[in-house]
Amino acid sequence: MAESAKILSPEKEVLLPVLDAACPLADTVDIEKLKEFKKRYYDYTFVCYINTNAEVKSLCDVVVTSSNAEKVISKIQNDKIVFLPDKNLGEYIKSKFPNKNL
Repeated sequence: MAESAKILSPEKEVLLPVLDAACPLADTVDIEKLKEFKKRYYDYTFVCYINTNAEVKSLCDVVVTSSNAEKVISKIQNDKIVFLPDKNLGEYIKSKFPNKNL
């Protein structure tokens, strides 16, 4: 999340008290597989959860939080969406938008 804080506020100093802190969920995204997936599903909108790393965010079209995911996804015109990496939030969003191909 420190990486996201720095992206959102590049002029501010962001301190990370534990330098090797990591997010197991964010670590599940394989960058090369994501790139391949984007090539295969070029007509999909890629949405990622905020706690993914910066490289994942850079490959996605939209970044959401748990509190704004439903609202943001409701505004996406494309009915074809790839949501990553949070399976639980993805399943919740899928249940809210049965007409979208999530």
